[in-house]
Amino acid sequence: MFVKENAQMRISKREAQGQATRKALLAAAREEFGRHGYTDTSIDEIVRRTSVTKGAFYHHFSEKKELFLRVFEDVKKD
Repeated sequence: MFVKENAQMRISKREAQGQATRKALLAAAREEFGRHGYTDTSIDEIVRRTSVTKGAFYHHFSEKKELFLRVFEDVKKD
């Protein structure tokens, strides 16, 4: 029982970290797109601002266009 609960806690922690990373990427991207526009916003700058790796970026988003579309959807909701 303890092993199963411990494994679930690790998964929950990993999921929470993943959600926090995604949220940070979206927040940084929203600011960068707003400030510089789509063309002049780089993935490098977004990952630098969030202190994550490019690998983490690509784990959550397949490309800059996908990130932009998600930011756009969030802006429409606000």
